[in-house]
Amino acid sequence: MTQELHPDFRTDLPDTEYFIFGTGKYTAAIQWSQAEGATPFGFTIWEPQHLPRKWGTYFYHPEYGLERTQLRVIIDGITYEPRRENLKVEPIFTNGKAQFVVTWLAGEDDSIAIREEFTGLTFSPFLLRHIRIVSPKPVTALVETSLYCNPLLFSRFASSPSGLEAAGHSTIRLMPDITPIAGERTLSFLLESPQKELQLLYEVGVKEQKFYEPHEFSKAVFNTEMQWQLSSKVEIPGKLGADLGRLLNLATTGLRGVVAESGRFDASVWQYGFEWVRDAAAVAEGLLYAGDFETASSILEHATRRLSNDNGETAEASRFRGGMQSELDANGFLLYAWKTYYDWSGELLFGLETNWLRLKSIADYLLRDEFAHESGLLVSEREIWERGASAGIRRGFDVSHQTMAIVGLRAASEFAEWMKDEESADRYSEAALRIEHAMLHHPTHSLVEDGYIRKRRLVDGTLQTEISRDGISIGSDFVPKNMPLGSEGVHRLEPDVAQLMPILYGIVDGDSELARKTIEQCESLWSQVWETGGYGRYDISGEPDSPGAWPLATMWMAEAYTLCGNEAKAERALRWLIEKGGRSGAWSEFYGERPTPPLPPRGILVWAWAEYVKLVVKYLMGAHITERGLATKPIIAGATALFRFGNGLTVEAF
Repeated sequence: MTQELHPDFRTDLPDTEYFIFGTGKYTAAIQWSQAEGATPFGFTIWEPQHLPRKWGTYFYHPEYGLERTQLRVIIDGITYEPRRENLKVEPIFTNGKAQFVVTWLAGEDDSIAIREEFTGLTFSPFLLRHIRIVSPKPVTALVETSLYCNPLLFSRFASSPSGLEAAGHSTIRLMPDITPIAGERTLSFLLESPQKELQLLYEVGVKEQKFYEPHEFSKAVFNTEMQWQLSSKVEIPGKLGADLGRLLNLATTGLRGVVAESGRFDASVWQYGFEWVRDAAAVAEGLLYAGDFETASSILEHATRRLSNDNGETAEASRFRGGMQSELDANGFLLYAWKTYYDWSGELLFGLETNWLRLKSIADYLLRDEFAHESGLLVSEREIWERGASAGIRRGFDVSHQTMAIVGLRAASEFAEWMKDEESADRYSEAALRIEHAMLHHPTHSLVEDGYIRKRRLVDGTLQTEISRDGISIGSDFVPKNMPLGSEGVHRLEPDVAQLMPILYGIVDGDSELARKTIEQCESLWSQVWETGGYGRYDISGEPDSPGAWPLATMWMAEAYTLCGNEAKAERALRWLIEKGGRSGAWSEFYGERPTPPLPPRGILVWAWAEYVKLVVKYLMGAHITERGLATKPIIAGATALFRFGNGLTVEAF
């Protein structure tokens, strides 16, 4: 017989959802699966500072998968565990906190319900698992739980009447609120009527065991309630509106759950194990719209101090490439996110004085001679989706780089004014105007042609509309042979949803003819060679690694259609997002086949949660900044919302 990992190691299990939450100290994921061989219900924990794969999380076991996180309930000598056919997971957002309720049935006639409530306590190392047995008649049950931690990470285990402990890479303790029967790695509890409840407390990452005073738990509960009171809330009439609001809560919960206290997070859960400044900035922006200024601030500080350097370079895949391989749009994303933070929080000087020299270097990097061109545009050999020369991208001007440089330099100009640096303020403002004019109006190098915004123009003035396979390492880890870009034929560079960026960032009026024709060009990205809907990020013939529909791309299209007033197309995109979000709201990076290895497994793209929050708050609810503060203009009749703005205040939208 061959040796194999338990199927739970897979991130792409069919008919499987993941409910993600956490506290900054840890991230937790509940797995609800109908897949054959997978654990129907299980959960795992990790510390988000470490960016693991799924099989590197704390409760994944090579032989058992997540099975040992399930309860075993013995009634009248018969052992019951969760089964696919009688199991459901439901997120509930009430009483100032998010709970994930797992319900499964036991007893000879399935008349006994086992209800498990999972709650993360904000800014604490605690996860609560409250267990309740609901029976129409008196019942005696023996409930057994265990602590089987990943042997790759944990090598020391202890058991006592006070609970279970695993130590090694980190430390985890499982502590009950009633005295158990302690086994080697198990705890058993005899629950007799009227005692039908049990609370398990998981403590993650605290090396030294300590005695917790009641006020410490009270503080954690208070922090949790306050965080949710300040969260953005929307109420939209009808079934569609209810789903949109539910996904907003789940996206907010997911964002908070995956970001470490330091501001660090894996760009795609269980996938990359790397960080990107672009993603960090987008996630910080989404958290601001969600009402979580604190987590947004930690991300911005981390991205500025640790994911950029004194030269002004920004990290992608946790490394600095520099030169023509620079992702220039990332610099603009970060500057724009800082501006959004100041606009929404009202804390104009928070972090600016201590970070000004670094932010200035990030802005100055865009204006280096190596990226300058006589047209006024910025030149490079990369684009927003990270394709470079090795994937057929030729030296030229990318629409994403120009767009984000414009909005980023505008933001930097405002920062410079606040810092009384008039020379820099003028320089950045003039550069933003120069790039914008060249992008839209230059006689030979404009990124507008045939009445719509184009993806990329080369330094010789010609458009790059196709990718040549010359110089591409077909069959490499980056372009496997069975990917579209690795096959023979024409490989198109357009359309690409990045062509929408000047519209989405307010450089081009969303109701203009230029915007309408650009959006029309991108419409062909819907359901290209698949039948399940959704938009690809660009023409699939140029895809080196992720062929299929992308939630992020679909959100951009929904935003664009909202701006141009095409309600039918916007609603179609929203309904697709609701369908793919399922009960958990954890969107896969894309929906399609990816060979793993050599490519990494599909994960849960964190940016998608942030972009969804932005879609709801900024586009559907029409939240925008004016000279008088935050204003709203919902596009859906009867919609109401509460947003955090300024010093803890909220604005109601009608």
